[in-house]
Amino acid sequence: MGPTTRRTALLGTASVAGALAAGLTGSTASAATYDDPAELEAAYDVTLGLWAERLGSGRRVAHRPDRRFPLLSTFKVLAAAAVLRSGADLDEVVRYDDSDVVDNSPVTGARRRVSYADAIDAALRYSDNTAGNIMLARIGGPAGLTRFLRGLGDRTTRLDRTEPTLNEALPGDERDTTTPRAVAATYARLLLGDGLGTRDRYLLRAVMQGSTTSVTKLRSQLPAGWWAADKTGGGAYATQNDVGVLFTPAGERIVFAVMSRTDDPDRSGDPQLMVDAGRLLAARLG
Repeated sequence: MGPTTRRTALLGTASVAGALAAGLTGSTASAATYDDPAELEAAYDVTLGLWAERLGSGRRVAHRPDRRFPLLSTFKVLAAAAVLRSGADLDEVVRYDDSDVVDNSPVTGARRRVSYADAIDAALRYSDNTAGNIMLARIGGPAGLTRFLRGLGDRTTRLDRTEPTLNEALPGDERDTTTPRAVAATYARLLLGDGLGTRDRYLLRAVMQGSTTSVTKLRSQLPAGWWAADKTGGGAYATQNDVGVLFTPAGERIVFAVMSRTDDPDRSGDPQLMVDAGRLLAARLG
């Protein structure tokens, strides 16, 4: 199976998974409603960054949009885009050994070989960390990803380390960070703009639509008929992210980045924060 055919096959598989994931929206698990990001920030005692824009309407919601936050696993979309942009043969198989397997690798941990197509799928649908590192190795590591971003016009986002240390999230450390405004713009260019060719753009969106990590969080609050191409992340200091694009039945598109952290190394992220963030975005921009 050649590169083009493999891309088509992966697109078909991702579309089925995405359709299943899209059917899980519309939950009303929480009664809390926050009309302003500052209220959400205070309620969860976190530092919250948010940038969301309904394209073409001028409507937006912003809170600390230019503050730096750890990228966490949201880098995986950027790495997948760089692999696709490189023209990689998605059928090419990468072999690795036990020492290459890191925590949170539900797909690659059970194998010792994986194609680039399967690495992209594992990283974006299941947030598989070893798959993330395999993609990084293909594009020249963290420095290669940062160069790719600079080529897209993103002068802010940077990756310095691999999984799992990039999730360290030390307060004040600018390594492996971005801002909500910057990463939202880069996701928009890749998923909606000219950052990728048409086939690869639709492939990336379809695989992201099949994500399993957002369906009980931000996606659970989307109105019926909406769907998302997004990527979550989590790390130390109660860091949590969700970045992507929301699509409405009318064809409108909302680019968003929700990022949060604390300075407490003993705290864990509360997934309900992203549930309430999803409700806020739907209410303000729906």
